[in-house]
Formats: sequence, structure tokens, C-alpha cells
Amino acid sequence: MKSFVCTILLIFAFSISPASVFPQRSEPLPKLLPVREQQAVREIWLKKRLDTMLLPMMRQQKIDMWIVTNEEFHEDPVTPYIAPAIPYVGRRDFFIFADRGGDKLDRLALVRYPEEHLKSFFEVVNPPGRDIPTTLRRIVEERKPKTIALNMGGTRGATTGLTQDTYKYLTVLSPPLR
Repeated sequence: MKSFVCTILLIFAFSISPASVFPQRSEPLPKLLPVREQQAVREIWLKKRLDTMLLPMMRQQKIDMWIVTNEEFHEDPVTPYIAPAIPYVGRRDFFIFADRGGDKLDRLALVRYPEEHLKSFFEVVNPPGRDIPTTLRRIVEERKPKTIALNMGGTRGATTGLTQDTYKYLTVLSPPLR
């Protein structure tokens, strides 16, 4: 008797179609944009984000300068949200945001490979040769920030920003980063 009831229950369970359990969508899913159009939409939002959100957020946190570091094969996790997609990263590239008062944020991209695409969002600084450390120091000294924010920490590899090596590299700047 028990096996008969189990058999009936199994037959009943397998006779129910998924369509009767899960309601069907009445409207089709939207079509996915081609990659180029996706990138254009992303860049519209990036421009809005950089033009309207970043400066008030930095002021709320009392940050005068924010330096985001990208290393070859180790992009900072926030980079896709603050910069357009770029195909190449030099040994070390920096995105620098500086509040100099007023209503506009200084946005600099200190890069080894001057991507044309970056110019829509940043003032691109491409020092000759390997003069990135001197140029970075000059940028910091010209703007005289009281506070410099860096992306550090994270509990997983994908969320860590700054490596120990790059932190040592940045400690040569003034004001001292400690």
C-alpha cells in the first residue's frame, strides 16, 4: 500500500508541467544592446557620476584628494566606476581627483599610455619616459591637499585596491601618507 501511494505521488509530481507552476512572462525581455551601445550608455552615466556625485561625496568625507592606483594586471576595483574602459595599463597608472574649492573637481589621469578616450573624462598627464613619480609628487604639491584618500583593505582579492608595493611607492609624496 505504501509503495502504491508513493508511486501515485511520483506520477502526480512528474505530470505537473513547469509552465503551470511558473507563470509565463506576458511581455518579451528587452533586447540586449550591442557592446558599443552598452559602452555609450555606461559613459553617459560615468559623466553624470563624475560631474555631479564625486565632489559632494569627497566634501562630505572631508577628502581633498583621492588617488586611485591601477597596476599592470591589478586594476583597482573602483576603476570601472570612475573611468572609461581602457585597454592598457602601464606599470602604474593613477586617477587623481582633487578638490580645489569652487564647483568643479580636478580630474587627472596620470598614465604611461595616453588613451585618447580618457580625454573626455580627465586631463591626461603623460610624462616622458619613466617620470611618473616626479609628476605625481608635483601634482600633489601643487594642490596642497590636507587629506589624501587611498583605496585600501577589502576582505577578498577582488576587493583589494592598493598593494603594499604601491603604498610604499606613494609614501614618498607630501603630505606623508601613513
